[in-house]
Amino acid sequence: MDSLDKLIEQYNLSDELANALRKIWKKNTKQTTVFLSTITDKTVLIGPEPLSFSFDLDEKDSSFTVVQSEYQDLGCIANGGMGSIRRVFDSCLNRSLAMKVIHPELNEKTSAAHRFFEEAQICAQLQHPNIVPIYTIGRLDDGRLFFTMREVKGRDLRSLICELHGAIENKQWKVTPNGLSLHRIIDIFRQVCDTISYAHDRGVIHRDLKPENIMIGEYGEVLVLDWGIAKVMGTAERPLTTHRSQESVFSTSVGQITGTPPYMPPEQARGRMDLVNERSDIYSLGAILYEILSGQPPYNGPTVHDVISRVISSPPPPLTVRSSDNLMGPDVSPSGPALPEELVETCQIAMARDSIERFSSARELSKAIQSWLDGSKRTDKALEMVRRAKETKLSKEKLDERVQGLLRKAQAEHKQSKIRAWRLEDEAQSIKLQAQMKAVEWEFLLHSALSYQPDLIEAHSALAEEYKHRHFIAEAQRDQSAALQAEALLRRHAGHVLDDQRREYIAYLKGEGKLSVQTKPSDARLFLEKFKLQDRQWVCSESKFIGRSPLLEHDIPMGYYRIRIELEGYVPVLYPIYISRQLHWNNISPESNSVVVVRLPPANKVSVNECLVPAGWFIRGGDPLASNALPKSREWVQTFVMQKYPVTNKQYIEFLNDLLRNGFEEEALKHVPRTASGAIGEIGPMIYGRDEFGMFHLRPDADGDMWELDWPVMMVDWYGACAYAKWRSNIDGLPWRLSTELEWEKAARGVDGRYYPWGDHFDPTWACMRDSHHGKMLPSLVTAFPVDVSPYGVRGMGGNMMDWTATQARPSTMGERQLFIYRGGGWTSTRNDLRCARRHYIPPNSRRSYLGFRLVRSYGDSL
Repeated sequence: MDSLDKLIEQYNLSDELANALRKIWKKNTKQTTVFLSTITDKTVLIGPEPLSFSFDLDEKDSSFTVVQSEYQDLGCIANGGMGSIRRVFDSCLNRSLAMKVIHPELNEKTSAAHRFFEEAQICAQLQHPNIVPIYTIGRLDDGRLFFTMREVKGRDLRSLICELHGAIENKQWKVTPNGLSLHRIIDIFRQVCDTISYAHDRGVIHRDLKPENIMIGEYGEVLVLDWGIAKVMGTAERPLTTHRSQESVFSTSVGQITGTPPYMPPEQARGRMDLVNERSDIYSLGAILYEILSGQPPYNGPTVHDVISRVISSPPPPLTVRSSDNLMGPDVSPSGPALPEELVETCQIAMARDSIERFSSARELSKAIQSWLDGSKRTDKALEMVRRAKETKLSKEKLDERVQGLLRKAQAEHKQSKIRAWRLEDEAQSIKLQAQMKAVEWEFLLHSALSYQPDLIEAHSALAEEYKHRHFIAEAQRDQSAALQAEALLRRHAGHVLDDQRREYIAYLKGEGKLSVQTKPSDARLFLEKFKLQDRQWVCSESKFIGRSPLLEHDIPMGYYRIRIELEGYVPVLYPIYISRQLHWNNISPESNSVVVVRLPPANKVSVNECLVPAGWFIRGGDPLASNALPKSREWVQTFVMQKYPVTNKQYIEFLNDLLRNGFEEEALKHVPRTASGAIGEIGPMIYGRDEFGMFHLRPDADGDMWELDWPVMMVDWYGACAYAKWRSNIDGLPWRLSTELEWEKAARGVDGRYYPWGDHFDPTWACMRDSHHGKMLPSLVTAFPVDVSPYGVRGMGGNMMDWTATQARPSTMGERQLFIYRGGGWTSTRNDLRCARRHYIPPNSRRSYLGFRLVRSYGDSL
């Protein structure tokens, strides 16, 4: 009877087990000692699967001899502290395996051999999907211990962390080209926590957890490797036992340090192995999470001793937290992204210096991670909606471009075919409706994203930017209701974006700008007056001295202001300014790209009945209720002087009579105010009368109304206005002329784009117009209606009499006829006709009862 039959007989094996053992024996010719693991009264034969079996074993026996498969060595895979990992081929089962072989120098050391053997026993008994299964254990021909296990192909967690952090862009987590995301790595980490939780339940602590000991296989499987210094505690409900754990001689001594310093807890770094327990592994798990979040280990140093000293002395640098209250701590990775608050808090608890303050179990840590992952899944759904919203917005923008293109074609077609133009306009309107639906869909998707993840930065950022744009447009259109609504929505979403963007929105909403004023001569006193709404008029507040010129980059809240500039020996200058959001009012000319100073007129250069309008920018047009208004834009106008009042009957009669005295009666008769004629080519009757000397004077008109000398002159054509300006220039020695329409508009409304000279609201008692009269509708004195005054002090630009300008209108539907612009409101006008942006044009020989003129002159260094 050979040794195999004796073994079968000795242990009274069943026929099934005996036959299985004979098959192994018959197929192999080489005998190797096979170690047996004792579990209570059972012994497991660790042999090639699926031929493993168990049987009763006498307590004194610890091994027996069986025939074992041949292994073909295919080369070294890796080296570790206890041994090397080699790829081998199992000829029996025709598969590749990994074989861990103890280092020769450790093979003869009893403690090392037993630790090596214990690693195999631990892994064999920890039957978990995330722990590599052990197949066989034995000795090679040279006597070295080995065990075989499943070969794992893949990447360790350290390489995945490096890949993830290498993809960070603009301080934002990105998905790598391999599809790796923060969510995926955190899920891997959760599986590691679950694996360690299982090991703890079996009474095993790993003691060397680090990213290099976590492998991610080719198919996404997660494996916790290298249980070489694992310790069996024996306190679990289902304890795992090994030969080594049952012998007190193998207990780790106090003061001995094992593990990897950057990831070991303080108690392990101090060598207090008597204090190392399950919570020590939890600390190491926290250290791995720290590296996932920061991209680097918790501790670094030039030597192992330095690292251990740092572990013992102090906690690692704190992580950056993205929190709702915008509190920022020191950043271990200034260039990295802000981190989810929940994960940072979880990491801090796991890495608590005092073990009692850590999570009570790896299962509790896993639950905390799973809680974040559940939220992260909602985040993924929300991000998908954000992605769809971006696509929707791009579609809307393309539709908007098509609309503009069709409208341009329609405008060109109007000259050729109205029907084709109308069809193009109808098509544009249909596409515009589609674009509006896309806008609604875009907003709906973003709000839906927030229903999944209320603090999703990407959704809040997109909405905040949209509401900022809406606020900007509403404010530009002076739509206070829409601006307030957009501001409220912007504030709501601005509190949930990244810190840099949040600060940008806070600065935008605050709106503070800067003011620079330079004068010639300098050292002028500057008094600031703020336009405030009082009884629906914009009135200036009390003057506040802010310094002397030059004043450079003076901080000033956004708003409408007027600066009163005073210097002894010079005429005081009113200088309106508009501090729009976050902008600098510095009066830089578009021509020279340099600052244009405010020129202060000497006291004898500008009279009390003249108003200086300093060079600079102003907001023209843009009033939807003003007929024929120009599109809104910023325009630069050079310095000019405008007469405070329009030319009156008294002044115009003086002009006509001077012509008579100098023998120019024909010219005087041509320019005298007249009513419209009843036939083309004929002139109407004169409004003025003539005395016995032939001089002009006022008389009752055809309606019996007696005109006043201080009424604005009317019923004068464009040629008469120009003739008067030429005559006035000769009398005064100054270059008087009609204003351009931009000069007129700036003098009327200032620089801030107001609708009327006094602000944006209207009341018929503030200017002479159709509804201002208690009795018969008539013009008023130029000194009446004191509310009708511009920011520069010019009177009567809102009502009473409209003004001819020197600006010729472009050819229009009226053909190539010469047309000139007239501006302002008249004594017969409706409220919308009084708006400063209103503009109309008529032939220069036209005479109207509501149309007069006023004079301006340029102002330069020589004047």
